[in-house]
Amino acid sequence: MPSNYHGYSHHGNDPSKIARLLEIESRHLVGAARFLKQLKETPDRDGASMLDSTITLIGSAMGDASKHTRENFPLLVCGGGFKHRRHLSCATAEAPNQMACDLYVSVLQQLGFEVDKFSTSESNLNEFLI
Repeated sequence: MPSNYHGYSHHGNDPSKIARLLEIESRHLVGAARFLKQLKETPDRDGASMLDSTITLIGSAMGDASKHTRENFPLLVCGGGFKHRRHLSCATAEAPNQMACDLYVSVLQQLGFEVDKFSTSESNLNEFLI
């Protein structure tokens, strides 16, 4: 039985490995939630919450690490003045990874970078996020 995250991520649909992987990933998300809560409760120098003036991107570059698929991988964007509490799916996109690159363009633009492209991006997701 593997004893590390990478070993469990290659679960091969073994229920015991998947259960252990879910336990590890749940703990990761609990830690992320604690971090985001601290950002929200900490004022920046202008009095706004640090969460509002910080962009946090949490996710994975794999949709299914067991198969090394790079489709439908999860990304969570927090803070930074974006519209939140929504789910955007790239399941119908012709090029699934393109949507992530469009997201990266929006993040970079929100940070003040004057960019219109990142890797395979075709646009940005500003209409959904800002």
